Amino acid sequence: MEAAGHSQPLTVELTRVEIFPVSDVIYIGVGAGGDQLRRMHDALNRGHLSFQEAFNYHPHVTLAQNLTPDQVDELSHVAERRWREYRQDRHFRVEVVTFVQNTVRDGWIDLGETVLGREVEPSRPLVLV
Repeated sequence: MEAAGHSQPLTVELTRVEIFPVSDVIYIGVGAGGDQLRRMHDALNRGHLSFQEAFNYHPHVTLAQNLTPDQVDELSHVAERRWREYRQDRHFRVEVVTFVQNTVRDGWIDLGETVLGREVEPSRPLVLV
């Protein structure tokens, strides 16, 4: 987590609704800030934290996953329409990063967090297995 602590806060821009072709995950892509997130990922994916992921790291905001093919078409159109209608700011500031672990049941466990620009102790010990 020290590598993330050395990263500076950043502004992320959300771009458009897209679909990952292999997994049919519907998501909103990241424009501005994506390069910084990739650099942070690369800095963290080393040593004891190194992990060979099934897919390349791709910054995004997941909207829907684990869908049937019929649901993907229908829900992607709904998401695209609603995103076009959304009139609020599509940028947000990232100042804190929370490290999570995916569980067997597709749940998420918070492992700790870091304030960008300075390291903060995790809320519970980080255990790597």
